[in-house]
Amino acid sequence: MTPISHVVIVGGGSAGWLTAACLSSNVNVQVTIIDKEIGNPIGVGEGTLLNFSDFLMDCGLPITDWYDKISANFKTGVLFPDWGYKGNEIWHPFVMNYFVHGPITKYDLWSNHQELDFKRYGTSIYDLSVKEGKFFGGLRQAFHIDCRKLVPCLQDALRHKVKFVQSPVAKVNRDKQGNVKSLDLRNGEEVKGELYVDCSGLLGLLSKEPKRNDLKNRLICDIAIAGHIPEEDSRCYTTCTAKEGGWVWEIPTQNKLGTGYVFNKSLLNIDDAMLQLSEHHNGKIKPEDMQILDWENGHYNENFWHKNVVSIGMSAGFIEPLEATGIALIELGVRRMIELITDRQYNETDIEIYNAVMKQAFESCVDFVGSHYTATQRKEPFWQEAQSHIEISDKQRYYMQILERPDAGISTYRNEYSLFADQNWHTWLIQQGHDVGVKNIPLDHEQSRHMLNWGYGGLEEHQAIKPEDYVEKYIRQN
Repeated sequence: MTPISHVVIVGGGSAGWLTAACLSSNVNVQVTIIDKEIGNPIGVGEGTLLNFSDFLMDCGLPITDWYDKISANFKTGVLFPDWGYKGNEIWHPFVMNYFVHGPITKYDLWSNHQELDFKRYGTSIYDLSVKEGKFFGGLRQAFHIDCRKLVPCLQDALRHKVKFVQSPVAKVNRDKQGNVKSLDLRNGEEVKGELYVDCSGLLGLLSKEPKRNDLKNRLICDIAIAGHIPEEDSRCYTTCTAKEGGWVWEIPTQNKLGTGYVFNKSLLNIDDAMLQLSEHHNGKIKPEDMQILDWENGHYNENFWHKNVVSIGMSAGFIEPLEATGIALIELGVRRMIELITDRQYNETDIEIYNAVMKQAFESCVDFVGSHYTATQRKEPFWQEAQSHIEISDKQRYYMQILERPDAGISTYRNEYSLFADQNWHTWLIQQGHDVGVKNIPLDHEQSRHMLNWGYGGLEEHQAIKPEDYVEKYIRQN
């Protein structure tokens, strides 16, 4: 067993400060976070998944402490205009499949009435979110946030709990076994700990001999241009619009619309992409206001925890911006690490468990993100290349088979180590146009049709509320 009294985090971005926040609130160890003197936050807006608020609560930060400070906005789901073909619209919400009659789910019911619009009758909250701009405030929520403001918010909350050193790492000192012994900083200081967390992004400053799993044959996007438009936007959902050469995200925070164009740089010139993004927003954003985010191709390191170094954030791997996997994978990596070191020690078995869990999580994200590109009728080179380039995964084949079988109910099962549950897969694949068998259910046509029109999974429509009304009533009044 290796005892731990001091954890050293290298990297002062979102990954580093989220790690420091959760670690300092849940494990009785000294925490030091090291970053360069001047940071370079991107701050173009980012979406989260449903666990973000719970994660910050575990860090001792209730929603009233951070909602306005990071310009947060509620996120009910993601709308995908023009995916599959122009004029199509895919809706991926956070209220999806649920049980409506014993073991029968809403999707099972819909399979018997496929003449009905799946977005409206299968997922339940399309009209509520997209058309009416409302949500159910009592449920777990995802958010749009300004990551440029997230770090200062966490720094302020942790100023008396962690040691913050602003000086780059000049040298990493290792023992004969390859463990990090200490870090020499440019300011002359030496920092020693028993466990180190690499949150240095693509630099991977502490990651020695990473077992890189290259995803270039499973994903297609390798670059994005990004920026923001300083205007209010009342949408409570993310929009990802398919374009000729890739796709454009729009993430509305409180005072800005974060946006970016994701594509493959071998298929689209960067200057042309900038012009297309500007045109998408009717000139409200100019090429000179955009940043280039280049990650070469997707990858992850199978030895996330190697010796006494744990890699979290982009140093652990990066997929692409689709489906908000970035912050969610940070949260998962931090939680799993803390579970294993709560008693302030670790051993080789803990390292093996951590690596297995994180590999499963990254693999689930790669498979799900890749599935977005595997069925399209669009003829532009990007989409044709995506369809031929990305193979259908075994997991996708499994979910397609479940959809087709009349004797297999459409599950709501969720694996805590996978960010995307059965219902996420089914929601996407159904709207992609994959065949859905009519499920065997003990209800006649009239009964099942009536139940499809029943409520929102046990919630009544009058319980829905505008996000701004919810904020004033439940967040800013406390």
